[in-house]
Amino acid sequence: MIRLLDPGLMEPWMTVAVDEALALSRQKRCEDTLHLYVRDRPTISLGYFQDPQTSVDMEAVDRHGVSLVRRMSGGSAIYTDSDQLIYSLVTEPDRLPDRDLSFRLVCGALVSALGSLGIDAEYKHPNDVLVNGRKVSGSAQARCHGAVVIHGTIVLDVDLDMVSCLLRPRERSEPMSYLGMSSLKREHGPLSMDNLKRSVTKAFSEAFGEEIVPGALTTWERDTADTLCRQRYSDPKYTRSISIGL
Repeated sequence: MIRLLDPGLMEPWMTVAVDEALALSRQKRCEDTLHLYVRDRPTISLGYFQDPQTSVDMEAVDRHGVSLVRRMSGGSAIYTDSDQLIYSLVTEPDRLPDRDLSFRLVCGALVSALGSLGIDAEYKHPNDVLVNGRKVSGSAQARCHGAVVIHGTIVLDVDLDMVSCLLRPRERSEPMSYLGMSSLKREHGPLSMDNLKRSVTKAFSEAFGEEIVPGALTTWERDTADTLCRQRYSDPKYTRSISIGL
């Protein structure tokens, strides 16, 4: 059985705190957890080891009032807002022992979810999903606390001008407008968040051969997430520092 958490809109700092709390909790629980959520404001999500000064235009971040979070996984800085569904799957290493296999399985589930909505999507190695040859989903993973956390975004809509404004050009090999980044709205048409959530949940259930059952955070998980958020993730010194460590 896989527990489903679907809290809806969340503060960006709490989203990453819950991810870590779920990883810590995996040692105490038998079930895996699929967490679906939407950030309630424009946010830049930094890879764990990234220096924000070299990857993000911090003046533009402050000028536009964009939030900054640092996630557990590596990879590049990404822009998220309320038009993106974020998934986070927390499981044991034995289920996903290989990084490439993990991405193939999870991205394959996302391709199936979009296919059930009439969207012709494809998996691009190692961790992207494309529609019409353009990226609409990217994933990353972390292996820590005795758990695997694989998470990513599915872009319903995106403000490419804002993305280009916030992320430094040298973070990318070419201008944002030529990266092939897009959204489901641009490539297919409007799509409701609820329909996407239902399709993603069903596809993950089929991919892992497990029933997915709605649930809630335990008291321990909620308290741990609150503590992590307060002591680490909402602290600008943690988010904006050049060198960090768990």
